[in-house]
Amino acid sequence: MSTDYTKYYGTQVYPHINDFDFVDDLEAYDHTRVGVSLNTTTKNIPALANYPNLQTLHCFRLSEEQVRSFPILATVKNLSLSTSPIRDLSFLQQFPNLKYVAIRDCDNLESVSGITTLHEVKVLDLRGNKQLKGLAEIGNLKTLASLTITGTTAGSVLKMAGLQWITSLQALEELILKDIATPKSDLSPIAKLRHLKKLVIPVKSKLEQIAYLKGSLPNTECYYFTPFYTELNKYEELLRCVTCDSPKVRLVGRGKNRVICEQCDQELLDEHMKVFNEWQEKGQKENNY
Repeated sequence: MSTDYTKYYGTQVYPHINDFDFVDDLEAYDHTRVGVSLNTTTKNIPALANYPNLQTLHCFRLSEEQVRSFPILATVKNLSLSTSPIRDLSFLQQFPNLKYVAIRDCDNLESVSGITTLHEVKVLDLRGNKQLKGLAEIGNLKTLASLTITGTTAGSVLKMAGLQWITSLQALEELILKDIATPKSDLSPIAKLRHLKKLVIPVKSKLEQIAYLKGSLPNTECYYFTPFYTELNKYEELLRCVTCDSPKVRLVGRGKNRVICEQCDQELLDEHMKVFNEWQEKGQKENNY
């Protein structure tokens, strides 16, 4: 699968979204449709078993009872479920051939239990599920090419037990981790993903971790794989030092003193670069680059 997942999302996941209506009664609706949208008022969900062409399901605010009523839907390739009170993903066993799965903003979701039934999944999107814990079962999804895990849209951090399980995902080409926290901010398991082409890591990642991953993954695109950026003001103009008029830069992986002057703060910049280069070299050596 191509790493152009935005294109995939637009052409495969939502191919007929403009034609989708929230279906009130699936027994009475057009059974030839390739995609339908369901919500809390939708009745007769078991009738989906009689939709021979169904490929895409969009589900909004479904109750647990509605979710449990899904029949086996072998034709469905794309599924999105948001704002549902589900606590685990055991219902996914009803969708044996899913390629794309998005589970978002399910505030009661605590476990990914049941996810190992996805033997063909390529794209997994877990966003804004603020109670989610124990993600290790995702490591069994050997076909996975794109994985997204984020905290909530309000910016709260999703605390994760660790990322060691991620080393099993050797088909992974795209990894997006935002608003998450790991023990000791450790991101080093990501270095084992040799086929990774695109990476997004938390904004507050440590300098050492950023540099280590850059050295370990020389062919991976990541916005943070640089020691610093030129800082801009609100008008998108270079932010300049009031003392010497030199451009200011923003250092990655630092808390205080992140925005400095290249000239006036040369000593701090040199120390920053020393740490970055040392850890980048460490990543190169430990991963044979």
